[in-house]
Amino acid sequence: MRKTKQKRIGGRGYVYHVTQFGAREGGHVLVRLLKILGGSVGEALQGATDFDMGVVGKVIANLATTVDEKDLDYLVDTFAKTTSVEIEGKPVPLTAEGVLDVHFAGEYTELSQWLAFAVEANFGDFFGAAGILKAKASDLPVSAVSSADGSSPSISPNT
Repeated sequence: MRKTKQKRIGGRGYVYHVTQFGAREGGHVLVRLLKILGGSVGEALQGATDFDMGVVGKVIANLATTVDEKDLDYLVDTFAKTTSVEIEGKPVPLTAEGVLDVHFAGEYTELSQWLAFAVEANFGDFFGAAGILKAKASDLPVSAVSSADGSSPSISPNT
């Protein structure tokens, strides 16, 4: 069942309401997000035993080298479709004409905090300690096996 999560973000005190994507759309967004993050996630998770702000910080630092304007537009536009912000006590969809651009103008920290919250609201179980961090190579259906001569790894099923 799709849930709506809310959070007060930024120094201006606005409350954001993010409704989770349906399974199909969420899956598509997750795949795109993982492609955008690329090696950032793997590098940040290396040696991690729990999902904490240190991991988040490493991912964000690595994003600067992987994200481009098209990726940012995709994420903002996609998450805006399922987000409203309380303005004067009333929820206003971020997709309402002009709201997104005016609301976040000059507020890029708040924009990034909202995006992080939207990702958490939709994919917190995947990126959290119970999700990707819990998975071990032995739990996966295939594993990369490198050859002794240093040639490219091959994929073989786990037995």
